[in-house]
Amino acid sequence: MVLSLVTSQSLVIYLSPLSYVHLVLSPGISCPRVDAQIWTRQADAHQELPASLGNLAERQAASRALAGPPATSRAIADPQVSPRTHGPFPATPPPCRTGTSPSAEQIKLLLIQTHLLSSFRVSASGSFMVSVQNKNGHVCEGFLISEDFVITAAHCDNGLKLKHVILGGHNWKNSNVKKIEISNQCKNKDYSDAQYGYDIMLLKVTPMGENIKTIPLAENDMNLSVNQECSVAGWGKTESTGGLVDDLRVANVSIIDHNDCQQSWGSLPPNVICAGGKYTDKGFCQGDSGGPLVCNGKAVGIASFNKDNNCLYPDVPNIYTDIREYVDWIKYITIVNSCPM
Repeated sequence: MVLSLVTSQSLVIYLSPLSYVHLVLSPGISCPRVDAQIWTRQADAHQELPASLGNLAERQAASRALAGPPATSRAIADPQVSPRTHGPFPATPPPCRTGTSPSAEQIKLLLIQTHLLSSFRVSASGSFMVSVQNKNGHVCEGFLISEDFVITAAHCDNGLKLKHVILGGHNWKNSNVKKIEISNQCKNKDYSDAQYGYDIMLLKVTPMGENIKTIPLAENDMNLSVNQECSVAGWGKTESTGGLVDDLRVANVSIIDHNDCQQSWGSLPPNVICAGGKYTDKGFCQGDSGGPLVCNGKAVGIASFNKDNNCLYPDVPNIYTDIREYVDWIKYITIVNSCPM
């Protein structure tokens, strides 16, 4: 980390060769106020630092001097404990706490646009990922579990009727994509809002034949380990502003202890997994909703929500719906081919 004092009340903290944050120091307040978004220079979308922060040569020299992004430090008593068997793990306090837990009003659901951070492109081999769309275009992501069923987040049904999914491997805008009509939506009956949980929905689609790539689901007895590395994928933004990317990207994220996660959030809905976010630039934002959290080659979670659209180095983990808790519900729907009453 490199610090650069701009004025007596202004500080630039260089977080990595790719990002920095500009802080305004307010007198009499122990925690600095962030006056600007964290700026990121992506490898495939070059973005210079603002000219107000010194000349170009100085800025580039400062970036080259950095060793890398800050590492997350978390004391773990037993890294093999599953988040569903909550152990006594001490939480690392955020760098600046106000003493209040996030309220429900602070939670921003990830509805329209995606923003997958610290990501890399994946190959063009057939993908189980789909773009879930309404008449206006991309709404959420989803993933194929059979030739005629897609899983996504329940909150992706946000008013406008979902019409079809786009299946096209790693690039959903190329000429080889397939537009598959949605014939039915099976939203979990207990869902009302993502902040209360049950954020899962199955989409019945026109059968696509057997030569498609699906992803297996985690069994209900599958264990996850704290700090276990998993992945989340999406076509989202690679910076806080701009459009969606054409090529599917994947970010590696780590499982976070449930007790630590609950302490960070203040409260959590039932049946969720915490992974990524929290002091890292790895995770999702603003609409990578519906995409799978993949661990050991199996879909174990569904991207659900974060807080305040704070995507770069947030103080809380990302929240995923825990698929393991809905395996029987999913099997019932796919077998009887209709939504339960």
